[in-house]
Amino acid sequence: MDGVFVISGPQTKNGITLKKIQMYDVFPTILYSMGLPLPTGLDGRVIKECFSTTIQEKHSLTMDITSSTPGGASGLTEEEKDLVMEQLRSLGYLE
Repeated sequence: MDGVFVISGPQTKNGITLKKIQMYDVFPTILYSMGLPLPTGLDGRVIKECFSTTIQEKHSLTMDITSSTPGGASGLTEEEKDLVMEQLRSLGYLE
């Protein structure tokens, strides 16, 4: 799947082309840019190459190993998970 990823801000590099990033790299990258810890088990990676060295020095990569949610990692019951999956299928995100 191809797509476009655009990021802008005072601590991002301008005019660069990023190669080999995945859709699931976006969420960890946003958390990192805000200085928030990444949940353990999160898919994807932080796209550090889009940030200036200033933010890379300011925000170290931290993991949140203390978070726990009822109902498993997602915090959803089985019925809620089934409903979400059904909605994603109806939107064409899943087959």
